[in-house]
Amino acid sequence: MDMIGRGSSSTVWRAIRRNDNLEVALKTISFQEDHARQIAKQEFEMLNSISHPHIVKAVDFLISNSFTSVVLEFVDGINLHSAVTSHQEQRFSEPVAAKLGFTLLSAVAHLHHKQIVHRDIKPENVMISRSYDNLKLCDFNVARYIEDGGLMTMTGTVLYAAPEVLLGEAPSQPADVWCVGVCLHFMLSGSLPQGRKKLSCPSTIATRPITLVESPWQNMSEECRAVVMRALDLDDMQRPRAAELQQAVWFGQLAPSCASTYC
Repeated sequence: MDMIGRGSSSTVWRAIRRNDNLEVALKTISFQEDHARQIAKQEFEMLNSISHPHIVKAVDFLISNSFTSVVLEFVDGINLHSAVTSHQEQRFSEPVAAKLGFTLLSAVAHLHHKQIVHRDIKPENVMISRSYDNLKLCDFNVARYIEDGGLMTMTGTVLYAAPEVLLGEAPSQPADVWCVGVCLHFMLSGSLPQGRKKLSCPSTIATRPITLVESPWQNMSEECRAVVMRALDLDDMQRPRAAELQQAVWFGQLAPSCASTYC
């Protein structure tokens, strides 16, 4: 096995399943606290109930005396953060961002249709193909069903959190859309909105208006800026749903093959 990633509580390994030579990713938790084991089981069961071409698939769930593993499909690619930062211009063109943005929205819209909130959408949790034309949304360990009431706790990565979350509200469907907007902003400019390099004062950041006037936004289309501004509306009541944002003119212009399909 080869290690391909490490988180705060888990390690991800690239492995081959012996009975059929299927290449998989093993997300392994080495400590055996009941709470950690339950979270891993919930992630597997949730992913096992989802079927979408742009959401990572669950393959199996394993428990032993020394570890718990969620077995996932292996995604041959790199995460969105690494792809952008390693790109020659450290940002993507409008057509590439439109294709990936529409595809990410399709995954989020599917989750919301199933009453699931991801709660931690960020470039590190989006795997894209090396040709930059496909993606998979990953890492569902803090995702929750709305009906379960599990949304009442704050979670996710603070740098990418929606304004209402920074002000004390629990992550919700509009917060997921904000996080898609952050991913789009990062793809197109190579930076986070509102100067989010660090959050020394979350309440100040949460109320700071979004502006797209400096370079490189000056050279982008009006339709592109409109999509990003709608996704990053400070008012979660005004922020569009994922499925609604997919209907934006920009996607129809630059990702026409996606406009009437799953993508």
